[in-house]
Amino acid sequence: MAQKQGSSKMDSYKELKVQILSIQWIDRLPEVTENLSAAEDSTVDEDLTVDENLSDDEDSTENKHDDENDDESNAHAGQFFEEKFLDDENLSNTQTPDPEDKLFRGINEIIQTFNRRLSNIDKEKKKKSEKKKSEKKKSENKKSENEKSENEKSENKKKETYYEMDSYHYSQESYSSVFYSFEKGVTPNISLEMQAKQKKAITLHYVLFYYREQPRRIIALTSGNAWQVVRRYVDNSFGIKVAEKIGNPSKITQIVRRCLFGPNTREDILYPGVHQLYKTSNLYYFVENFKCDIKNESSLFILINKIAEEHRSQNKATTSRRQIKATTNRWWIKATTAGILRIGKRFSMKNYLAIFDLLADYVDKESEKQETPDPLFEFLHFLKPASSTKEELDNQLVEKIISQWTNKNEPLGDIRHKNLEDFLYSNSFEIKIGSSEYENIGSKPPKMKKIIKRIIQIIGAQDIDVFQKALQEGKLKFIDQASQEQEESIIDCIEARIEFEGNTYFKIKKMWYIIEADHMALLREDFKELLKQTPDPLFEFLHFLKPASSTKEELDNQLVEEIFSQWTNENEPLGVIRHKILEDFLYSNSFEIKIGSSEYENIGSKPPEMKKIIKRIIEIIGAQDIDAFQEALQKGKLKFIDQASQEQEESIIDCIEARIEFEGNTHFKIKKMWYIIEADHMALLREDFKELLKQTPDPLFEFLHFLKPASSTKEELDNQLVEKIFSQWTNENEPLGVIRHKILEDFLYSNSFEIKIGSSVYKNIGSKPPEMKKIIKRIIEIIGAQDIDAFQEALQKGKLKFIDQASQEQEESIIDCIEARIEFNGDTHFKIKKMWYIIEANHMALLREDFKELLNHHLIRKLDDIGQLPKPWKGYKPPGGKYKLDSEAVYCRSYWDNTEVWDEPEVSNEGYLVFDQILPRKIEPCDILKYNKDTVYLYHVKETFGQATRDACSQLLNSAAMIRGALTLKFQPSKFLDELWVEATKANFTKDWEIKLRSRLESLGKEKFIDIFRKRKIIFVYAYLPGRKNGPLSEMLKLTEKRIAENIVKKLKESDDIDEYERPTKEFYSKTYEQFSIEGENEDTVEMIFNQLNAFKFTDSTIGKIELVRLAQNLHELDFDFKICEITRADYSPAEIEEIEKREKEEEKERNKKKEEDERNKKKKKDERNKKLKKSRTQ
Repeated sequence: MAQKQGSSKMDSYKELKVQILSIQWIDRLPEVTENLSAAEDSTVDEDLTVDENLSDDEDSTENKHDDENDDESNAHAGQFFEEKFLDDENLSNTQTPDPEDKLFRGINEIIQTFNRRLSNIDKEKKKKSEKKKSEKKKSENKKSENEKSENEKSENKKKETYYEMDSYHYSQESYSSVFYSFEKGVTPNISLEMQAKQKKAITLHYVLFYYREQPRRIIALTSGNAWQVVRRYVDNSFGIKVAEKIGNPSKITQIVRRCLFGPNTREDILYPGVHQLYKTSNLYYFVENFKCDIKNESSLFILINKIAEEHRSQNKATTSRRQIKATTNRWWIKATTAGILRIGKRFSMKNYLAIFDLLADYVDKESEKQETPDPLFEFLHFLKPASSTKEELDNQLVEKIISQWTNKNEPLGDIRHKNLEDFLYSNSFEIKIGSSEYENIGSKPPKMKKIIKRIIQIIGAQDIDVFQKALQEGKLKFIDQASQEQEESIIDCIEARIEFEGNTYFKIKKMWYIIEADHMALLREDFKELLKQTPDPLFEFLHFLKPASSTKEELDNQLVEEIFSQWTNENEPLGVIRHKILEDFLYSNSFEIKIGSSEYENIGSKPPEMKKIIKRIIEIIGAQDIDAFQEALQKGKLKFIDQASQEQEESIIDCIEARIEFEGNTHFKIKKMWYIIEADHMALLREDFKELLKQTPDPLFEFLHFLKPASSTKEELDNQLVEKIFSQWTNENEPLGVIRHKILEDFLYSNSFEIKIGSSVYKNIGSKPPEMKKIIKRIIEIIGAQDIDAFQEALQKGKLKFIDQASQEQEESIIDCIEARIEFNGDTHFKIKKMWYIIEANHMALLREDFKELLNHHLIRKLDDIGQLPKPWKGYKPPGGKYKLDSEAVYCRSYWDNTEVWDEPEVSNEGYLVFDQILPRKIEPCDILKYNKDTVYLYHVKETFGQATRDACSQLLNSAAMIRGALTLKFQPSKFLDELWVEATKANFTKDWEIKLRSRLESLGKEKFIDIFRKRKIIFVYAYLPGRKNGPLSEMLKLTEKRIAENIVKKLKESDDIDEYERPTKEFYSKTYEQFSIEGENEDTVEMIFNQLNAFKFTDSTIGKIELVRLAQNLHELDFDFKICEITRADYSPAEIEEIEKREKEEEKERNKKKEEDERNKKKKKDERNKKLKKSRTQ
């Protein structure tokens, strides 16, 4: 908060500004107040609960407050301050509210609930305070009794008044308001009562109620932890209802979601790709909260913009021009499924009234607001909080549990606590049924069967009412990892799935969720078959890798024994050293270790290896004793500096990731947690992977080595990259790398790019993403000499700027916009999105096999295949010049040139359409569309295969997600295909190809056009022109053919250059051409064999190959087919070349003419401006 809290009433909140407040829509007051008079204190207290994971969002709000007020704030714990803050002129219409008014009584209920909670806290706090003081007095030889008496009196006096309730009704057009502040020490204590771990809390905690009579509305505005006071009364769908109307789904910056199944239930995804939101697996994810930009065209954006403009205009009168900071018209919202909305913009309190009116229009059923939910937010509705009450569903669950039990079936559900990690690794569990005392039920998490059996034994009969009461009132208690007791009702420790009123419900972490029947149809047919065959199929895949049933202590002890055994037997140590924040760990350059009572000591600037850690432990403990070794690992600490320059510290044992065999099963330790692959599931793994499990120390991490963060520092690799770029340029070769920004989609679709080198100002470099050649050329022009140091400084300090899809500027250093491949220290390194990755040589063969398999299934090989693009990509070589190839646009539009490649326009069941540069939602659906009676092919065309493939894959995947959304979103049909129609039939088209497209679509009609997608099988095609140097991808499938004689194959096997399946080995890939030889064969044969085997060598196209493999997998998840098409080459005839050159001369003449005209107009405007300026000065 920007304003301090004093001991008296605040003067005014009218101009008070808050960085981030949370807004809740209250809709449950009528149901709460119906039985208000009968409400008991205990009931209210019990209902006022907070889920720990929800508090993470709101407790992170940071506001500064002077430290000097902390003690005073704590002393004022529990005191409420009430203040009306609207203009005095509005108070003339005030009236006393009717005590029977439900809204008035509802707010009173909230305040009274809070008071009861405060009263309990004050009592406990007083007891603790008195105990602490008593102990302190003994240690200090008893301080004065008078001092104690005065302290108690002071505290009691300050806690006399808890609330004061006044309501001001202005008019039907205006909100009434009452303001309360809950100071530091109060809400944090409430939060602590409800949470396993105390969260960060701001100094001031406000609840501000706004309500009105016509229409009946009430909104709570909160800061800090005060939102917990109203949580039980809010409309849980409020945040979502608002966000899906005014949020920008293509600008989601963060999603926090939970999967109903599996050990890693919580995911925090930054900048998710659109395609990620339409996988069938999303049916099992519940979105807790998400953050996105507000749509520029939304009414909320317009209102906020208006408020911001008014604020700026007011500032101009009192602030000099230099002091006014540049503002950005880009604002975000954060919505949670707990009914909370946050707006990332500072407002004066008075501005909230207009905002609340607008938000009310979004959620009120009676309101008719123009904004409609964006269909791209449909993923929020796949899995959502159940509309039925918790009581109804809990009762239904109890009935099903007792029904299963009485019929002697396996009991329904599992016993889990919301703090899952603590629960799974606890070694002490107790249960309490009815009036009985707590009794110990073992050292492992109890199973459902054991709990039910114990309940039946205690209650003495299988009566459903008694059984239900036992579940609801019974308690389960365990000791967490902080040695604290965790207690929960048994019914809230049951996680299960039930069918109710035609829908599927899941209870996870005390809450009920629903998957509506209509969404189940989105599951693939093969999975639906699985649903029919297995009793609890949704959980089946969990058993491949699930939390270990053995305790963490048992497995950690077993791990220590195996590490110690390996070391004493002088074998390679087991496991690897990793921190749970992996990226920060790998890129840190400062590591320290602390063993026993010794101080921290530096162990280098690179992530330490297991060998180094163990060696240092043995040196310090002085003997190879397993108990001392175990204690050193468990109590020893590893510390490093993360990317935010903060220290990260963890026990050494929790930084070890490894695989062990224990009690007949394979266990893995990952990010401090133990997981199990049960023996009976190992049979489902491929034989070659089972071999891998036996051979590698940490096989679960094997995939990380295909493309993993580089061990060399960013500085080293960037310097190496600069040297290679400079070398390529000075030798007049094609420059290394491509220019890309980490926000790839915005970068590719931007139409404004600027560059800044050294002290120069930004200069426009065009409307298309710049090529590497253009950037280097500009740098050389500015620095004036080809000096590598100056060149390096220009790349590192130079800036590249572009305008994104939200019309905001994005700026990055040039060196961090370069993506490239280099060879360094014997390995291949890639720079992608500012980060360096490495592909080790011995993984080439596996990658090659993946891509070979992709080509076998997806490459169009025959020229007469129906999916093949029939037209060749043409070019020509002018006399004395370089070969000139048609652009992508020219090739695509060649399909409009004649009718030989498609039928007459009036026949609507087959043909071609060209959508190059048609961008609904700034997404290109395809370059060329080809359709027949049964199938539609969507071609994304690229001139080369390599780095450009990554761009094409990104565009193709976005297109696939949009089209899948248009075809499968049942309740809110996507308008993408409608938008595509509108975009492609604009009346203002002037270019020849645009007019042809509009004419063709109009002859089809909108309904038949959309049916092209709805009634045909859709195949996405990556179409590219094979390079003259590397040749077509189809050549990669011809690695060992009959022309390689059997005796040569035998020799290659003997030299370990190929394996028994005639596949190149890691030994082969580690060889250069000079190191490769075949005994008894001439040089030509050796070169031919080397090139054949090395067809998958790491050229610049490696990234493209990896991206295509990933693209095929993603398209499969979206339920689309995928093909790769190689476009044929052809040269223009002499007559065609003559026509092209003639046309180019005319176009050049037109361009020059336009340029001259622009210059004249520019000069004319400048002269007029100077003339006016001169005239005004004279006057």
